[in-house]
Formats: sequence, C-alpha cells, structure tokens
Amino acid sequence: MRGLLSERYPGYDQILPTATALPDEPSFDYLPGNIMALALAEPRRLTQSALWNNIGIFCPTNVPLSALRPLKLKSTTIVYDVDLSLRRALALSKLKRSLQLEPNEVEFLRRVSITIDSPRIYSLRMDGPRPRYVAACTDALASRPDLYRLRSVLVGTVAIDFVFKDNVGVFARLNLLNKVSGSIGAGVVRGESYSIVSENVVFGAAVRPVKLRPPNSKPLLVSMSGVN
Repeated sequence: MRGLLSERYPGYDQILPTATALPDEPSFDYLPGNIMALALAEPRRLTQSALWNNIGIFCPTNVPLSALRPLKLKSTTIVYDVDLSLRRALALSKLKRSLQLEPNEVEFLRRVSITIDSPRIYSLRMDGPRPRYVAACTDALASRPDLYRLRSVLVGTVAIDFVFKDNVGVFARLNLLNKVSGSIGAGVVRGESYSIVSENVVFGAAVRPVKLRPPNSKPLLVSMSGVN
C-alpha cells in the first residue's frame, strides 16, 4: 500500500498490523488522536509512504469513530497493465514497490488493479468531541521516546484484482495472492476471482511525534521532629 498512499494520499503512512475499523469501540487502536508507540520499519521515500509497526502500546482517546464526522472522498483505482510495452518498465517498478513482489513473481501477472472504495478521513475537529485520555495511561508512557499521535486515519474498502498470464498454474497464483495478503496485513482471498478484499479497513494514518509531560513529582516531605 505504500506506493498507492504516496501517489493518491500524500502525507499518510501505512501501519501494520492493519485492522478493521470498529465504529463503536472507544479503545480501538487506530482512533484519531490516539497516542501510541510505533517502530519505523521503512522510511518515507520519494514514491513510497513510510511503514510503521504498531507494537501494541497506546493510550486511546476514548472517542469512538461513530462520534466523529468523516470527510468523504471519491473512490479511486490504480491499474498496472504490465502487457503494454510503453508502460512495462514503470508498471513493473510500481508493482514491486506496492505489493512487495519479486521480479519473477511480477512476470506471472498481466494486469493488477487496486481500488479504494468509499474512502473517508476521520480526525478530531475543533467543534467536535475532545479526547478523554486516562491520566494513568499517559503518565505510564511519558518516558517513552517512540510515541506518536495519530492526526487522522483513512478508512475504506481495499480491493486488489489480479489477471494472471495463461501459463501460470493455480498453485502459483494462490501463493502469490497469499503473499500479497500478508504484506498488506489484512484481506480475504476470494477463490477463482483472484482478488483480495479488505472491507472497512484502516489503510493509512497521518502520524506525528509527540512528547508527553512527565507526571507531577510529589514534594519532598521532611520531618521536623528531629531538628533542633
């Protein structure tokens, strides 16, 4: 997804593991405003977004997605047609980056299309609900150097459709589909249609580093009973 995010949603990165959006869960991992510990797996490049690993330590805003008004975007599709000679070099390069495929695996394909259906951006607004962090949680994370705040998240249905060359066997096709599904972090392989679909999934996030204030230290109490 890194190539697609860079091309169609600049400023948004991919976070693994991917998760299905839970509209009514106030402690969902990928709520806008959440403060979480992230490990950088791949830095942002000219044609690719950054890739982060969620290590499972975070403080939620306790404001569920259903309480927010999303910004609805138009659906978008990117098509990589590797049989067209004029586009061959560019398409192969983008396929390898976007889907993490080896050169010999790309040669199995005739065409790949990636569609983002019903994309929407969730973010905290000035006129909306305010985050309700639990003080014990933010105090516990205050000393960590790897904290980031999710400024906003992208939610939508991601569908990747594959057209294979005629001489590619069934097992080779399924192995490639399973590899792509694993690199995306979510999705269901739909049998003979040769497609991977992830419905209502968080497929991108805008993140920025954040430094929490350490908890207030208690004043030192000195007993005067033994002082002359």
